[in-house]
Parts: sequence; C-alpha cells; structure tokens
Amino acid sequence: MRSVKAWKLALMDLMLMTTINNKLTTTILDSDKSRQSIRDQFLGCLSNDIKKAAKQKETVALLLVDIKQLGQLNAKFGFDYVDELLLHAQGSLVAGLKKSSLIGRLGDNTFCIVLPAMKSPALLTLAADKVRRVLASLAIGGEVVNVGCHIGAAVCQDGNASAEQMLTLADSSLRAAKTEQSQQLILPDFEKSKVDAQWEMERALSAALDNNDLQFHYQPKISLADMQPTSAEALMRWDSKDLGPVSPDHFIAVAEKTDLIGRMSAWALKAVAREKSIMDREITPVSLAINLSANDIFDENLLDWIDDALGLWRINPEEITLEITEGVILKNPDEAFEKMQAIRDRGIRISIDDFGTGYSSLAYFKSIPADELKIDKSFIIEMHKNKHDKAIVELIIALAKKFGLQVVAEGVETREAMLWLRSKGCDYAQGYYFTPPLPSAEFTKWVKDFKPDNYLSPLDGKIIERSA
Repeated sequence: MRSVKAWKLALMDLMLMTTINNKLTTTILDSDKSRQSIRDQFLGCLSNDIKKAAKQKETVALLLVDIKQLGQLNAKFGFDYVDELLLHAQGSLVAGLKKSSLIGRLGDNTFCIVLPAMKSPALLTLAADKVRRVLASLAIGGEVVNVGCHIGAAVCQDGNASAEQMLTLADSSLRAAKTEQSQQLILPDFEKSKVDAQWEMERALSAALDNNDLQFHYQPKISLADMQPTSAEALMRWDSKDLGPVSPDHFIAVAEKTDLIGRMSAWALKAVAREKSIMDREITPVSLAINLSANDIFDENLLDWIDDALGLWRINPEEITLEITEGVILKNPDEAFEKMQAIRDRGIRISIDDFGTGYSSLAYFKSIPADELKIDKSFIIEMHKNKHDKAIVELIIALAKKFGLQVVAEGVETREAMLWLRSKGCDYAQGYYFTPPLPSAEFTKWVKDFKPDNYLSPLDGKIIERSA
C-alpha cells in the first residue's frame, strides 16, 4: 500500500477536479507518470471543456499560476514543509474556486486552473484576484504564509481556440506578467491572435463574396393542410478553401461586426433570386424565405437591394419571404415596423423568426406588420417531454390565428410532433423529419420526388385538397 508521502507526491503532479452531476470529484494521477502524459491528460480535459462551452456559446478560461521564489521557500522552510504547503495551496484553490473544472500542477511551481462556462471574460480578473487572496493567506501548522504569484491567462470563446493554443497563449501571458512584474492580467498574444483570426476571416469572406463561393441550402416548409412543400428557407453555407467549413453563426457574426454584412445581404438577395429563377423552370414555383441580419432592417439601402434582386431575375415578390428575428424588431419597433411595411407594400411576405425567445408585448404584437410567425425550434424539440413548452406552442398558434398570422414550426424532427402540430392548426412544419437543408439541385429533385404518403398515412387524417 502506498505511503502518505507517496500519495502526496502523486497529488503534487496533478489533481483533476471535475464536476459530475453537480458534485466535485477528484482524480489522482500516479506520481510515476511522465510529465508528457500528465500534460496530455490535462489537454484532453481542457479540450472537452472547450467543446462543451462551444455548444453552449460560453467562454472557457485558463489560468497558469506561477509561485514566486519557490527556491527561497525551500531554503527557509525545507522541502517537506513546502510540499505540504503547496498541497494545502491546491486544496485551498479547489475550495475557493468552486466553479473550476480542473485544478492541478503542471510543473514544480505552476498551477493550472480551468474555468468553464464563464458568462463573461471580464470575470477572469475576479478569479485571478481570488487566487492571489487564497495564496496570500495560507495557514499551515498554525503559521500563516504569504505566497506570491504571477498569473497568465487565456480565454476561448465559441470554441475559437484549441486546448494546445490556449496553453501556449496562457504561457505567453505568464511570461509577460513575469517580465513586467505586473499584478494585472496581460493578454497581448491572445488579443493579437483574435485580431489576426478575425482579419483572416474578413479577408477570406470578402474574397468569397467576390468569387461567389458562398452557397445556399434549402430546407422545405411543408403545408400541413395538404402536405405539400409549398415554400423553403434559404440557409447560407460557406466551405472555405483556406478555412474549411465555417459555421454560419461564426462568419455572419464576423460580417455583422464589419461593413461586409451589407455586401453579403445584397449578394444573398440576388443569389437566391437567381436560384429561384432556375428552380421555377423545373418545379412548381415555391416561395423562398431569406433571412435578414440584425443590421439589415435598419439599413437605408435594403429596399434598393430587394428591388434590384427581384427586378434583375424577374421574380414575383409574392413568392419571396423575408425572415426577421423578433429581437431585432424590439431594438427599435417604430423604425422596424416602417421598413417592414414598405417591404410588404411590394408584395413580399414578412416572417417573424425565432418567435417566443424575445420579450414581446401584446401592444407590439397587435400592430406588427407581418404575415407569419416561426415558433423557435427550442420549444418544438422539447415539447414532447416538457408540458410547458407544449403549452407555449399551443398558445402561440392560437394567438397567431386571432391576429390573422400563419404559423411555421421549425425543428420538427418526429412524426408525432408533426401530427400534433397539424391537429392544433399549425400551418407549416420545417425540420429534419422531412429533410435537412439541401443544395439547390438536390432540393429541386427532392421536391419532384416528394410524396405525402411518405410522411402521413391515411389513418393520420384527411389531406385537404388545394384549390386550383
């Protein structure tokens, strides 16, 4: 059996603190594991936290804490006392930083602390201050020892850095703190890397717009009355030659922070109009929905972009829908309503996207110049196991009907969900139950081959014939 001293040495290498079902658990690694093995295990844990945070759109932070004058402490108190002190320091950090997922030692005098699911990078400074306070008041054997430290840090937002990159950036930050003898967190390399990454994204995105490298995939909206694909949503995709596949959430966010968003929106309207003109030659015309960005509705050029796109490709305005998120409208309802009405005056339909996620009021709702509501998929996906979500969906459908609005449910993934929505009077269903978004040619073929019987049996209810 291992001696207490051996266990202490094991703890000195690395203690992994992980949260499972809201309970903190401790994994003790063998002291005879190589430093490389310990480092690899640390990077694996950090990588998992990065992936989880990216899904939740949260921030992961890494602190590297370097103990000052460890040699002097050893000379003054002895190695056994300092070993005990550092073990005590590690335990105190665990107790003081309850939201950490990992606290341990990567080197003789370097602690690593991973803080997952941070609501804001600004909280990093508060965490660093807490580390300093903990180390400044260590009490062992009745004696209080003030242990000084330097701290380096790195943060990762939306999965924009790997575990290896975060460790490199935090180490660079730590070296800068030592050089400048600073008590403030220094993130020059990380900030530079963010700026470089965004600049590279902007450059590549600008080139993609010039070269027509962006694409649209189309996901149908099925009319639940007659079970026909009467419309579809156009969803932008980008498979960059240099960057690989880039998430729409990522590149659209970059565009919205720059003057690229105007170019992108003008291009999108023309690209979808062009593809619709091609589709209309092969299938019964379907209405296509195009998403407007948060900036578009307030852009003075929006109406010109719309007129140019539809005029160039001779598209019937009544077969175009513009989707606007509820949150965008609430920023400035008066201006948004005025622009929306000008769009509707052209014959174009307006859809309120992600409905239910904003803070609507009936006063705003009763006067909104729109044609349809899209119930946010978060309610649809969860409604089979959450009675409150189901109640909200039913309420939105009933409310929309009272105000003469059609309803689209997005995120329909099961036959049961589709049938329930149909029974409640929902007008359209969109989701993976029917098909994922498809490139233009594949979408056209899918519409040609579409058969209602593949999704609705004779026992599921009568299909209402469409009038000629």
